[in-house]
Amino acid sequence: MDMAGTMENIAKNVFPEAIQTVDRFHVMKNVLEDMSALITSCKTAIKKVYLEEQDRAKIERRQPRHQRYGNSETLLEIITRGRYQLLQRRSDWNLTQHMRWDCFALIPELQNIAAMYQQVEKIFEIYDDKESTRDTAKTAFHAWFADISRLDFITELQNTGRMIKHHLERILNYFHSRLTNGYAE
Repeated sequence: MDMAGTMENIAKNVFPEAIQTVDRFHVMKNVLEDMSALITSCKTAIKKVYLEEQDRAKIERRQPRHQRYGNSETLLEIITRGRYQLLQRRSDWNLTQHMRWDCFALIPELQNIAAMYQQVEKIFEIYDDKESTRDTAKTAFHAWFADISRLDFITELQNTGRMIKHHLERILNYFHSRLTNGYAE
């Protein structure tokens, strides 16, 4: 099921003995929405700086100065073009996207995005481990909680952590059978 409180209550009342499972799809959808929110807020801040530079350049009658990075993209281009890349698995990236990531990892303005993406990858890894049981997944999630506690300045990542903690027992039930509710939906 998804994480809606109403669905949880309905299932408890109608099927009191059922084991509720939060679907992997719904967990990752929420995680990636938080990732997208972080990208959007960073992009907005970068765009503001770019627009201010364009205004200064116009007043001073010169070309705007925007630094280009190793892949020949400006900061705004990197975050704009990398937006959808960061909602994908690293294994699905092409060479250009890997080069863009190298820039992401080095640019101070993008460090929060890089840090959150690395944490999102860890969630994918927990789900992708075919040998993972409920207990090993629980251990992995608790290690992940410890990792993100050191990144408490990334609000979106903390939102993701709270959501997973709140639904953890039902999320862990996924590792019993690895079934999804895709068929029902």
